[in-house]
Amino acid sequence: MKVVSFKKLTVNDIAKVRELFFACNDYFQLIDGVTVCGCRAGVEFELTLAKPHGRVYGIYHKEILVGVFFIIGNYPKEGQLNVSLLLVHPEYRSSGIGVEVVRFIEDKAVELGLYTLIIGVDEINKRAIQFWKSHGFQETGEQKLYHHVMRAGNILYLEKVLAD
Repeated sequence: MKVVSFKKLTVNDIAKVRELFFACNDYFQLIDGVTVCGCRAGVEFELTLAKPHGRVYGIYHKEILVGVFFIIGNYPKEGQLNVSLLLVHPEYRSSGIGVEVVRFIEDKAVELGLYTLIIGVDEINKRAIQFWKSHGFQETGEQKLYHHVMRAGNILYLEKVLAD
């Protein structure tokens, strides 16, 4: 397992996150059906930080940004912590980083007084669905159809209730 640390990011970190987005182009090809554009990191930052409890965290291994995740507290409902995006550089996937990320997110939720984690995952992203389920998330039964850049997608919602 790789040893990682987490750092709250600001808009000053967008350039580093943009590089990570380009490195994770396989994800954007899968989800959006097109290559990620250079503005995507900035848009994701703005959408997340515009929410009252939106935060962006970098995942670092030996001072190198190897991943990022976006979380929003009390969204979409009061008492929930929404994980809106988790990206890990392809060279660092399947190395145990995900376990550390989930633990950090759970701890952050409890620190904020939020006891339900929620995430929406495109049904085409089978690997992500399996990852979240392996960490105790369960499908809520709620689904949402939405339109990506080049294709329509169906979002499955998964949640995990934390003990308080």
